[in-house]
Amino acid sequence: MNDLVKVKVKGIDSKRRPCLVNKNYIDIIFELSDKADKDWCVLFNDSFTNSGANVRVNPEEGQYVETWVRDMEDIPEILDLIKEHTSQTNFTYSDKLVQDDIKRKEAYNQVKSIASERLDKILGDLNFD
Repeated sequence: MNDLVKVKVKGIDSKRRPCLVNKNYIDIIFELSDKADKDWCVLFNDSFTNSGANVRVNPEEGQYVETWVRDMEDIPEILDLIKEHTSQTNFTYSDKLVQDDIKRKEAYNQVKSIASERLDKILGDLNFD
C-alpha cells in the first residue's frame, strides 16, 4: 500500500535558505519531492497536532514544509521528525486512497446491481403476445 504515495523531503528550499538575522529562532523550509495533495497535507499537519513541534505544509501549495528551531543544533532532529511523519503520512494517505477506491467500487456495484434488477424486472414484465 505504501507504494502508492512516495512523498519525501528533498532538501532545503533553495530560494529560502535558513539564516541568522537577529532572531530568537531560525526559519527552515524543506522542499518535498512531489507536490502533495490537499488531503495528504491535512493528514501531515494533523500528525503534528500533539507533537509540540511547529511544522506545517500549506495545503494550497503542497510543496514545502515550514518549521523553525531556536537552536541550530536541533535542525537534524526536526528533519528526522519530519521524515518520520512524512513516511507515516504516506502510509496513512495510501491506505485512505485504497479504502476510497473500495468504497467507490462498492457504490458503483450497488448502483449497477439496482440497475440490473430494474432491467431484469422490465425484461420479465415484457409481453410478447
